[in-house]
Amino acid sequence: MPDIFIIKLILSFIVGVVWITCVTVFAEKFGSRVGGAVAGIPATMVTNLFFIGWTQSVDVAAQSTTAIPIILGVNCLFVITYIIFSKLKLFWGLLFAFLVWFVLSSVVLLSSVNNYFVSLCIYFILVIISYYFLEKRLKIDSHNKIKIRYTINQIVWRGFISGLFVAFTILMTKFGGYRIGGIFATFPVLTVVIIIIIHINHGRDFTISFLKNFIISGTLNVLIFVTSVRYLYVYLGLISGTIVSFIISLLTAYLTYNYINKRML
Repeated sequence: MPDIFIIKLILSFIVGVVWITCVTVFAEKFGSRVGGAVAGIPATMVTNLFFIGWTQSVDVAAQSTTAIPIILGVNCLFVITYIIFSKLKLFWGLLFAFLVWFVLSSVVLLSSVNNYFVSLCIYFILVIISYYFLEKRLKIDSHNKIKIRYTINQIVWRGFISGLFVAFTILMTKFGGYRIGGIFATFPVLTVVIIIIIHINHGRDFTISFLKNFIISGTLNVLIFVTSVRYLYVYLGLISGTIVSFIISLLTAYLTYNYINKRML
């Protein structure tokens, strides 16, 4: 039987290639509102929690969701930091965003949060702050679709860099030791790769417009999936729990797009 870690690594690479490429194309074809909503569908989170449930148990997978809401809130701050410092350059935006994320994620891991309700409360506080900052203070406008002619080389490059980043993160969670591995397990790899691809191709304005729509409704969709997994894995089992939780997240993605994304600037 093939090593389960190798299976996870290959599957994560494929998910990264397909999903991130699709997200960037959706953003370009249909605008930042649609792209942000699609990016919030929890593709990589599905893979991560499924493999925890498969290799350990559904109880362990359910318990591993405890700190995820806080990490989602920290990811919102990651995006805000990038938006502020990307005025200088893409590199500085990502560097300062990573430093903020690393410090806050380390604090979360060291604090050993074991109460899901507390984790949820912190998430909602951080996402409300993020929404106010992005929508009311910075007043970032949403962008319509972009006219672009795709080439095979362009799609291959997007897919390669996406899969490479995702695979590297998976490797670090395996071989980075308890603390380093734990930190990389929560690393917002999708966000980073999407930032790089969109910023290089379309500049800062379109990138931050996409991110505004993504971190508000997108993180909420992931939160719904995680919460569903936490309670449905135990009652429905691994496969049924994953399928039902994913369907629920798709429904919330549709609702958040219609009632949140469409109402943003």
